[in-house]
Amino acid sequence: MRGNSTQLPALLHVLSHASESHQAVQALITLGELCDLGLVPETIWNTRRELSARH
Repeated sequence: MRGNSTQLPALLHVLSHASESHQAVQALITLGELCDLGLVPETIWNTRRELSARH
């Protein structure tokens, strides 16, 4: 939460576009960590839905 939040949209874009299965697993782990940090749940869910659509 103390980091540079201007990079968050780029991070979420990368996470939602994970193409290989091991990347998808890491993306889900990272999304969980972002939840723990207090990111808006709707933002996490939208990214998760985009990731799911690719797999």
